[in-house]
Amino acid sequence: MKALMKHRKNIKKHFQAKPRPELSYLPAISSDGITFAYFNNRVKIAGSDIRTWAAILDPIPNARLVLKPKALEDIQTSQQLFGQFVDHHWT
Repeated sequence: MKALMKHRKNIKKHFQAKPRPELSYLPAISSDGITFAYFNNRVKIAGSDIRTWAAILDPIPNARLVLKPKALEDIQTSQQLFGQFVDHHWT
């Protein structure tokens, strides 16, 4: 019974109302563009992915794409991927 009461107390403590953060405007509204992110592994980023991202980003003024694969730490790999975006007329 003691274990049940202790468990119940922990559950109640966990679900107590927490202060909510102050509401603010979306960053996209106050900045000069929208930032997209793509965190896929570099070997999984195919030409079709680059064409798709270029098609999404091209009509959006000041759109940015953040890529985070670890492989992009290598300058040659990074330049190769950038070149593929250039080939699709998006930089």
